[in-house]
Amino acid sequence: MLIGFGRRDGDVALTVSNDGIGLSAASGQASSGLGSRFIDAFAKQLGGTLAMASGHGGGTTFTVRLPKTILADVPA
Repeated sequence: MLIGFGRRDGDVALTVSNDGIGLSAASGQASSGLGSRFIDAFAKQLGGTLAMASGHGGGTTFTVRLPKTILADVPA
């Protein structure tokens, strides 16, 4: 499993990916699970998006993109 967090195209992106069998092979439906629906709803509440990609050879990647305005300005 790989987890990444950083800025991308002016947004903040959290990416989680694995090399498993992929969601569509495991469940028959890519993003109908309760967890996916919760994450999608939370992202939308913050003005962001959830994207999911599952490779043909397996593996799945979820990317949550949020506006950079969600980050608090912390004094250095």
